Amino acid sequence: MINAAALISFEDAVSQAFGNVAGMWYILFQASQFHVIFYASRTLPNMYAFALSKSLLTTRKQSTLMSLCLATFALRTLILSNFGPRPKRARQQVLGLSLFTFSGIVFRSELAILLATHSLFLLLTKRVSFRHVLIPAGITSATLALLTTFIIDSYFWTSPVWPEWTAFRFNTLEGHSSAWGTSPIYYYFLTCIPKLLLNPLTYALCIPVALTTRSSSRPAAAILLPHLAFIAIYSLLPHKEARFIIYSVPAITAVAASGASHIWIRRHRSRLCALGAIALVASTLAGFAASTALLALSSQNYPGAVALQRLHVRADGERPMVRVHIGNLAAQTGVTRFLQKGTPAGAGEGTVWYYDKTDVGRDGEEVLDANVSREFWERFDYVLVEVEEDKRVNGKWEVLDVVNGYAGVGLAREEAVTLDDDGKATKGLRRNVVQLWLRVEATLKRYVTRGWWMKVKMEPKIKILKKLE
Repeated sequence: MINAAALISFEDAVSQAFGNVAGMWYILFQASQFHVIFYASRTLPNMYAFALSKSLLTTRKQSTLMSLCLATFALRTLILSNFGPRPKRARQQVLGLSLFTFSGIVFRSELAILLATHSLFLLLTKRVSFRHVLIPAGITSATLALLTTFIIDSYFWTSPVWPEWTAFRFNTLEGHSSAWGTSPIYYYFLTCIPKLLLNPLTYALCIPVALTTRSSSRPAAAILLPHLAFIAIYSLLPHKEARFIIYSVPAITAVAASGASHIWIRRHRSRLCALGAIALVASTLAGFAASTALLALSSQNYPGAVALQRLHVRADGERPMVRVHIGNLAAQTGVTRFLQKGTPAGAGEGTVWYYDKTDVGRDGEEVLDANVSREFWERFDYVLVEVEEDKRVNGKWEVLDVVNGYAGVGLAREEAVTLDDDGKATKGLRRNVVQLWLRVEATLKRYVTRGWWMKVKMEPKIKILKKLE
């Protein structure tokens, strides 16, 4: 709800800066993207920081877009007529920078880079006072944020700790980020941003139009440059994930909306703009369809959750106490505390479940305090382990079940279409929709594609092992 409010408020700021038509296109572009909406509901530190960082990019109708937006708040071309006195602007700047600093220290350390690129841009363009804005904002918010995170996190971790500094030191200063996987230096620009924006016309057409149109070129560049600098700097780290740069997506989308507005308003004056407007409508509709398809595909990407649910069905009530080791892939693909059952603290009648998530290294050596040996594995009754890692589990085990997971999309040829088990079990409106779609699919296969159809590929991901007595 907080992230939704931040995005809605940001749309209001886009409307004030570039016009209501740009605000409309921002809504369409943002809503038809998949990843921002998907991540917005997840309780990741990135998304708590996302909400705070978006609050810096938004204002009420009686202020200006620039009052809290670290990229563009001082651009005079976007200051509204009811801007207000200079002292008020300085206070708003301090508040914006303070919130950004707070979210970086408490939630996600990479925001320090984004804060630095914005601050440097504002200083170079002489749109912010180093003495009256940057220094007060930095000192006040940093002190408050450090006290907050140190006290609260130290309490829950039962030892003195500043989590974001620990993570930054481990991943960046000590260079361990590559242990989580590496990507080429161009990954964010050539793969990640197109995937996040989804609609290819946003970056192939709309952003170039916004940057080359006289009325929007300066504010568009002021919004875009700090974010592109942030992404370029962050590209130097070997480990890359979409959520690390997701804070920049609304800003980039806002620039694209400005370009789309220029095309849409002129669609009756130019054949080129008319074609562009038609292409924008078609690509946005395709974006909504693709987002819906991605949502369906993403539901197949949680074999860990499926494995734990199947284990509960098979083993619940089998014995008074069940001990389960949850492997790395299972922990990353859906096993959360929301799925766990009767632990000792709250157990009543029935089976008491113990869950172990000790991180066992791929080389077979201990990572935390586990002695990865027969004695270690004998503590458990069941193990959820990656398919290719099951040979590392010492002792005698029986494969109780194998859970498939998403492995890509490809073309496959089929001669007939039948309802799957889920379709047969479905009742009411949902069953009617499924049957209607299958009839459409069968018709298209028969008369148009000659049996070829896009299929989701599934492959074995997790084995449920049961210890033999």
